Amino acid sequence: MDRIEVYFDGSSQPAREGRVARYGFVIYRDGRPMIREGGVVRKGGDATNNVAEYTALIKALERLKKEGLVGEITVYGDSELVIRHLKGVYAVRSERLRSLYEKALGLIHELGARVEWVPREKNTEADALSKGSRT
Repeated sequence: MDRIEVYFDGSSQPAREGRVARYGFVIYRDGRPMIREGGVVRKGGDATNNVAEYTALIKALERLKKEGLVGEITVYGDSELVIRHLKGVYAVRSERLRSLYEKALGLIHELGARVEWVPREKNTEADALSKGSRT
């Protein structure tokens, strides 16, 4: 069985047109990087870091499905809020995040993935992608 590891991150940065939320993720299969992706989530007032984090997670899980990647899937993120939401430690109180949370949780269950928190220093590649950098 393949060992699939997914690292995701989101960021929200000030820009000329207001705030810009970006996402990034990296998918590894058996320790080898397979897919790297980053992009813009949205611009404007609702371009928050938490929206970017959830979007990164959802895009990574959707990519796993699209590519037909199956196996022992572990998803790593450095957002304590997102990971604690998904593990049921924190309730999702934000209406802005509720639909993103429900979509992410559904994909996690569908793929049989587990989620784990990692410190920011162990998530540098996804972090760089979420800031528009190539690694």
